[in-house]
Amino acid sequence: MPAPAHPADQPHRAIARYINYQHPLIIFSQIIPWHEIQAKLKDIYAQNKDQNHAIRKMAGLVLIQHTSSFNTEDEKLLDWWREDIYWQYFCGEIFHECQPPCTLEEFIQFKEQLGKERIDYLRSFAK
Repeated sequence: MPAPAHPADQPHRAIARYINYQHPLIIFSQIIPWHEIQAKLKDIYAQNKDQNHAIRKMAGLVLIQHTSSFNTEDEKLLDWWREDIYWQYFCGEIFHECQPPCTLEEFIQFKEQLGKERIDYLRSFAK
């Protein structure tokens, strides 16, 4: 019998195969107006040509961070994101990612570019 393949040799695994669609974060992800959010925040990417992270991923991180049950520090949020397929799905990922979604510096810069008004706009969806 051949040895099992090393995980690095296997193709990415689709998150959708492993989640419970009744999970509150999955339901929440389906009611968020992502197109509206992307339209409202797209100017951030026009200002920052080096930004290569999807708006949904970054805005999703802010939303997760500001929900009452996950309110946490930036660094912990990015570490926990790697381990939570529900957070990844919420942020628009299709495949499980083992790396943080961005660096701590990129996340802090994104939030600074958002400013209080747009962070409050995102937080309004989490109420």
